[in-house]
Amino acid sequence: MASKKINLEDAAISYMSANDIRKGSYVMLRDDSHPCKVSDYTRSKNGKHGGAKIRVVGYDVFTNKRYDDLFVSTSDVVVPVVTKSDLKLLSIDDNYCRLQLPDGTIREDIQLPNDAELATKIEELFNEGDDALDIWVTVLSAFGQEKIIGCNTTFAKEE
Repeated sequence: MASKKINLEDAAISYMSANDIRKGSYVMLRDDSHPCKVSDYTRSKNGKHGGAKIRVVGYDVFTNKRYDDLFVSTSDVVVPVVTKSDLKLLSIDDNYCRLQLPDGTIREDIQLPNDAELATKIEELFNEGDDALDIWVTVLSAFGQEKIIGCNTTFAKEE
């Protein structure tokens, strides 16, 4: 299956030296097609005919598939701008979450996560119907895609 090439001209990106890659950082792997969180990297020594190479292993932030890539240590790598935001869960309808943004606007276009354990946790918290608790979901965003990656609760504020 061919990878869908992401148009980097329209995307929020930055660049960093391959030498600066660390575990937990975000980079684009496989021909700039996959925004990945770095899980491992190794650096080879300078060779007789060239500079050091850096092998990077990461997991796609949306599909959780493993990818690896090789960079010359002096090259620049594409870094996706990945944002996380906590949104208040208002309801769940047909696997879509109704979420309230900090400015009060409502979004209804984000699905429950594919991760069965997390989806079940969100549904259970919502179905408990405890009015004393607000349910918050953490939404990860990059390249116009969004995914729920976590949830938590807080005591509801009295209005």
